Amino acid sequence: MQFNEDTKKFLTPEMMKQMSQMCAGMSDDQLRQYAQMAGMGNVDPSFVRQQMGQVKNMRDEDLERQVNQTRPEDIERAKQRIQGQQPQPQQQQQKPQSDQFPIINKLKNQGNDAFKLQDYEKAASKYYEAISEIEELWENNAYLKSDTIKKQELKLLEHSCRLNYCNVKAKQSQYDVVLRQAKKVLEDDDQNGKANFRMGQALFETKRYHEALKYLEIASQKLSNDETVQIMYKQAKEQISNLNANPAAQQEEKGNQNEQPQQTQKQQKENQDIQEQQQKKPKIKLSSVDTNSEEFQNLKQKVQTSKEDGLIVEEEVQTTKSTSNKPSTQQTESQNVNKIPEDPQFQQQFDQFKNMSPEQLNYMTNTLKSMDKGFLKQMMKQQSGVEMSDQQIEMMQTMMTPEMLSQMKNIDPAVLKQQKLQQQQQPQFSQSSQQQQPIQSTQQSNYQNVPQAQSATQQMPQNLQGLAQNPQMLGMVIDQLKANPQMLKMMAPAFGGNNAITQYIDSASPEQLSKVVGRLAIFLKFLLMLYRAWLMVKNQWKFILGFLLAYLYFKLF
Repeated sequence: MQFNEDTKKFLTPEMMKQMSQMCAGMSDDQLRQYAQMAGMGNVDPSFVRQQMGQVKNMRDEDLERQVNQTRPEDIERAKQRIQGQQPQPQQQQQKPQSDQFPIINKLKNQGNDAFKLQDYEKAASKYYEAISEIEELWENNAYLKSDTIKKQELKLLEHSCRLNYCNVKAKQSQYDVVLRQAKKVLEDDDQNGKANFRMGQALFETKRYHEALKYLEIASQKLSNDETVQIMYKQAKEQISNLNANPAAQQEEKGNQNEQPQQTQKQQKENQDIQEQQQKKPKIKLSSVDTNSEEFQNLKQKVQTSKEDGLIVEEEVQTTKSTSNKPSTQQTESQNVNKIPEDPQFQQQFDQFKNMSPEQLNYMTNTLKSMDKGFLKQMMKQQSGVEMSDQQIEMMQTMMTPEMLSQMKNIDPAVLKQQKLQQQQQPQFSQSSQQQQPIQSTQQSNYQNVPQAQSATQQMPQNLQGLAQNPQMLGMVIDQLKANPQMLKMMAPAFGGNNAITQYIDSASPEQLSKVVGRLAIFLKFLLMLYRAWLMVKNQWKFILGFLLAYLYFKLF
């Protein structure tokens, strides 16, 4: 006996998806009441939320076909099966977790809590961090291989984390990640029901129905009480029947099957190369960055997603041993101009940045704009030794565009490297100057201002030197200032701290800033012209002095 026509009209795909969204916003108590009204008894709210969440991912024709083919006795059997399954999750919750791996279990539980709240980004971050911890244990602890109990326990925990990660990525429609993670589980246990289901689900969603069928068949046998598995297994068989009746669609699937293995093999080879390179690299620990913070984990998850999508490619950096860390105390100005310490890592990073596509630049810009200001300040201080205020961070995020990054590709990397060295050396110079100051209470405030003034006066010729070597950098700065005069407020500290100039810039209106930018552009070009002229004659000062003396001699006598 089929549903009557009134029921069919009510249970439309649109109505079912609206009910799914409504359940997603319900609390646990509301979901329990909803389940009791439907005659399902005391059902776990997370189970109802998970089942209703699968409806929104189904196609309208599949929902309509499922409604038409469902009978009342099928509904009664499903209710009994759901009620019979309820003690199982309770038993699993009552089963104590092992205390052998507390960090991994904590990360997994945090991922589970985030998943229940439908915070899939955070859940994926926690699961992936747990997987990383497990992989590091396998790599750095050889004793696990001889301890059978711990080895088995860690392997089960790894499978659980990978399958949970697959579940999140399936929610986010990232089926290439699902394929890779499920395959790792199947390499250890090819009869794992959940891993076979995730493998079949990912293949089914990528329209590789023949490949999906063999995995879904195993999953349907291992998880005979899971209605979701049975429905997808049935849909896969129906799709194959439709393909057999439609030769054109069958030919299209063959094309997908031929294309997908090539992409998979290429991705596997790239992943193997990356893993080999990672094994050669030393482990880096960020001591000054809070790695447990939510922002750090979100950024880590974005980076991993970019690696999996091919937006970020890791490359091995061949480091060279530095001969001496002590800077020479006696160097001429010409040596400072021409000799910049070689840094293969910096050069390789700049080359990688230079080869970025517009999509990658756009992704980098969006990532920077979405980062937390406090975390970004901490990272800037860690990487370059620069302390920025909240206002400067906000302006930098606002003004950063893919076009600006594209213009930075034309800058000489030696100039960027020199500026980075200057920023790193400036705090050291300030500290050494403060140590040399006499300890006198009456003159202490005066001495504290001396290092800042000296560093500012020393930095001015070096900045002009960089502009003289790379004129397009000045043009880029001027263009950016004209396009966004507010950028001048971020550059205000370069004018020597809290003085009349910085106060005027901070309080200036956009129209006033535009006028200042126009005058500043003329001044910078004129100053650069004078500096170039000075560079041309600085080594010929004796000749010029003699010429001036001879000129004065003939004028006077």
